[in-house]
Amino acid sequence: MAVFDYEGKVWGGVEIKPSPFYIQGLKLKYTLQDLKNVSGRVLDVGCGGGNIARGIKKYRPDLEVYGIDISQKAINVAKSRSGKVTFSVAPSEKIPFPDNYFDMVTMYDVLEHVDDPLLVLKEVRRVLKDSGVFHIFLPLDRQKGTIYELLYKLGWQSKNKFTGHLVAYSDKTASDIYKKGGFKVIKKRFSFHYFFSVFDILYFTYLDISGQKPTSSIEGEIEKRRDNVFFSIFNLFYRCIVAVGYIESLLLKDLPGGGGDYLLIKLLIKEKSIKKNDV
Repeated sequence: MAVFDYEGKVWGGVEIKPSPFYIQGLKLKYTLQDLKNVSGRVLDVGCGGGNIARGIKKYRPDLEVYGIDISQKAINVAKSRSGKVTFSVAPSEKIPFPDNYFDMVTMYDVLEHVDDPLLVLKEVRRVLKDSGVFHIFLPLDRQKGTIYELLYKLGWQSKNKFTGHLVAYSDKTASDIYKKGGFKVIKKRFSFHYFFSVFDILYFTYLDISGQKPTSSIEGEIEKRRDNVFFSIFNLFYRCIVAVGYIESLLLKDLPGGGGDYLLIKLLIKEKSIKKNDV
């Protein structure tokens, strides 16, 4: 696969709320739930245009919120709408902060993009306090029983062409790599089940067949054309679909789907030793 151009498309530039009418609304909702007992500093790794980082700051103004991304273009967008969040350009493999600096680290749709996910997890672990938590969303395109897994077996690559995914995970392979990276899963919630996965698949297949090359997410494209009558009508249709997907994910959150929200804590050396001795 060709090297993906991360300066050619900006994800996460449009404002979101923890409501059913935003495609990332459920991610923000779960994040805010996991932030309930957190105070201090939060880092969003691979923040894109910064919408979730800004959402965290909006609903938790008491927190110091930071965001990093490899894309200069994305960080420029993030800074233009900063919302009192500190944004900077940096790769997830080399996080520019001291050891044990953050009380929570978040990461959305990032680990599947990197060549060395263990190095990224090692960096997250390094900057996270021992008492801190790590919230990560990961696409599970190889999860058994999903439409994604079936299509991947048939050679479907439309999504990868427009997202730059290098690795396709399942819940098991994700959990295994978290453990290898020094983390323990304490909570998991699944999304992108049957209805919404079909919409996702149709969207990327349409882009592939039509030859279109959008420079932002669906919501970003709609925002750029908000004065266009057709896109105003499409926006209503789109928000309804997103709302159905949101409700579906809430109802089926314990059933593995095409995406997973995980809450992790650092696996301390003492815990590793105990487990090793028990084997």
